Amino acid sequence: MKIYTASSWKNESLVRVIAEGLRANGHDVYCFCEQGAGQHIFEWDNVVTHDDDGITCLDTDDSRRAFDVDKRGLDWAECCLLINPSGRDAHLEAGYAKGRGKLLIILGDWPKGEFSNMYHFADKLIRWDYNGFRYLLEYLLNTPGTSHAPGIELAPLVENRNLFNRHGMIMPGTWLMCPRCGYPNDTERTYCQSCSADLGEVEPTTVT
Repeated sequence: MKIYTASSWKNESLVRVIAEGLRANGHDVYCFCEQGAGQHIFEWDNVVTHDDDGITCLDTDDSRRAFDVDKRGLDWAECCLLINPSGRDAHLEAGYAKGRGKLLIILGDWPKGEFSNMYHFADKLIRWDYNGFRYLLEYLLNTPGTSHAPGIELAPLVENRNLFNRHGMIMPGTWLMCPRCGYPNDTERTYCQSCSADLGEVEPTTVT
C-alpha cells in the first residue's frame, strides 16, 4: 500500500522508524522528513520575520513549493497515517486525505485532552505502545488491496515492557529499531528480542 505519513517534526525519529518498518513489510511510504525523490524540506524560520503575519508567510515561493510537494504525496497515497502528537499541518493533511476517500489511520499516545471527537472519521485508531506496530501491520494486512512482503510473518505480541514508559511510548535512548515489528532493542543485540528478526544492517536510532 502507498502510505503518506502525517506528523510533527518533533516526532522525526519515530516517523523514520515507522516508515522503515512499513517499507520492510512491503509498503511504499512518503516520509515528510526524508529529503530526496522530489521532496522539499521546509522550515518557517527561512521565510518568517517577527513582522510577518500568516498570509505574508504563506505568500512565498518556499511555502508554496513545500505545499505542492506534500500535496502530490497525499494525492499519490492510498492511506494517510497520522502519527500523534501532531499539529495543524498534519491534521489538515489527514482531513484532506479522508475527504479524497483514502484510508485514514491515527497512531499515537492518547492522553486526555489530546484527541478530537472528529477522530471518528478515521478508519482505525491505534495506540503506539509495545504492540502498536504489530497492530498497524495486522490492520494493513487485513485491508483489501494490501499485503506484506513475501515471507514476512507478523511478529508475536511483545510481553517485555521494560523499554516503554507508562504511556507505552519508547523510553529515551539509543536503540536498534526492528524493521519488522518496531521493537527497540539494545544496540549490542544482533537479533530482535521480540520477533528474532536479523538486526545486522540496522542503524542505531536515538529517541529523545
